[in-house]
Amino acid sequence: MIESRTILLAGEATRVLLHDILSDGTWGVRFLTSDEVLASILSGLGVDVVLGSLDDPASVRAAAKGCYAVIAATETVAEGRSVIKVVGGSEVERFLLAANVGREELQVYSQTVGNEPVFVELESLATAASIYLQESLEGTWRTSSLPFFL
Repeated sequence: MIESRTILLAGEATRVLLHDILSDGTWGVRFLTSDEVLASILSGLGVDVVLGSLDDPASVRAAAKGCYAVIAATETVAEGRSVIKVVGGSEVERFLLAANVGREELQVYSQTVGNEPVFVELESLATAASIYLQESLEGTWRTSSLPFFL
């Protein structure tokens, strides 16, 4: 079990979680992105940014290293396979995956590599993340009704 209180957010759709996680102050946040402008903005907000992409296992490995949890939103089967394979071979304790495409295929793949993330619908990602991570907290973690500008 690792002692890190860092959550990796990976995939553009996970940006909706940033506001609440940052404002709560309980977690450290790492964000995987290939967008250099977004990386600059997030770095200014105190987010640990890793430049890379979900379909590149080396990027995912570097981003997930030392994280307690990974919350990813994939848009292709290749991205989903990459994240599932890398996170499965890491110390990450909690893994939540919103798969936009190929969810059934990714569920079968995750069973074959021995790493079964909790799969959620993209539309319920914020609520699912809140509930899933709340189990690990001494206090509470909420989902804001205010939209985050990113």
